[in-house]
Amino acid sequence: MKWRLPNLHGFGFTLSVIVAVALSMSWPHLFSRWGSFETKNLIVPLIQLIMFGMGTTLSLGDFGRVLRMPWPVFVGIVLQFLVMPVVGWSIASAFGFEPVIAAGVVLVGACPGGVASNVITYLAGGNVPLSVTMTACSTLLSPIMTPLMMKLLAGQYVPVSFWGMMVDILEMILVPVALGLVVNRLLHGRQALGRVLPFVSMGGICLIIAIITSLSRDKLLAVAPTLILAVAIHNAVGY
Repeated sequence: MKWRLPNLHGFGFTLSVIVAVALSMSWPHLFSRWGSFETKNLIVPLIQLIMFGMGTTLSLGDFGRVLRMPWPVFVGIVLQFLVMPVVGWSIASAFGFEPVIAAGVVLVGACPGGVASNVITYLAGGNVPLSVTMTACSTLLSPIMTPLMMKLLAGQYVPVSFWGMMVDILEMILVPVALGLVVNRLLHGRQALGRVLPFVSMGGICLIIAIITSLSRDKLLAVAPTLILAVAIHNAVGY
């Protein structure tokens, strides 16, 4: 008898992230440096690759859908770029985190949605078209809104350059997404790329997490229980 567990594929990404964190916490040297090469130099290219992959899953129709559901998208934008950053700032202040960690908590709240949010929406039986539209719109607005919220809420913790961050986001997010949109348009109807890039993107996310975790291992161990609680509260408020 052949066992089929179709529901387990939805947990694959979660399990991959857990494994990446466990390995990088246990053997940080495996992810912090490869010979003379510092793995932190991979973070930006990997983010660009991930955003390119996300772009290939979007189309101009995803942006146009906002005209058919303006109110839900407006509510989503307000929650994404106002409520979540403010909640992050409130939690960071309440827990009294050191400046770098506090700024990181705010940044988590100020970032746009991504591919993972669309997958989670699908697994939860939510409104996938709305989620995809929100991803497209929040990505488009992120070069302005993310630096703005960081400047307003995290500027007290660390120096924040609005223009510098805006340029970085344009290079890391908007340009790769735009290229992905173009590729999706040119290869419309060809499914091979669409099947491969999601796995590449998820692998890139896991590698980024492993690299960052390995470089911050000692600090994470010092604040791990409190930080986990803060992140859990942040996500719960978001839901």
